[in-house]
Amino acid sequence: MAKTSPLPAVDISKIEVERSPLYRTVYSDLVRPRIGNGDITAIFSKLHHPPGFPVDTTIITEEVEVVMSWIQLKMIYQIIGAVIDGVEKETGTIPIPSNFKIDPNAYRLVVRGLGLSTKS
Repeated sequence: MAKTSPLPAVDISKIEVERSPLYRTVYSDLVRPRIGNGDITAIFSKLHHPPGFPVDTTIITEEVEVVMSWIQLKMIYQIIGAVIDGVEKETGTIPIPSNFKIDPNAYRLVVRGLGLSTKS
């Protein structure tokens, strides 16, 4: 079972939310992870093609990258999983293109390459 740490009680009325001057909204239909030593970078991109070319993607425009700790990554994983579960329960299965494949072993090899392994 995963270890959890209790969160301290927070008085929500004392939290102030500010928006960075660098804040922006982007649309992304491609995300590429870059795994680091204790963090991960998610690079969000937009796929498109020049006018007059076939509809196949010929240009990947990187829009923004977000760097977060592995702890935050796991928390986002849980949040997004709950959102997907809720959407699918209300609207049906979200289809994924048949050619979309993830090799979990490839990511494990990247993490192993960081030299952080404590498991044999």
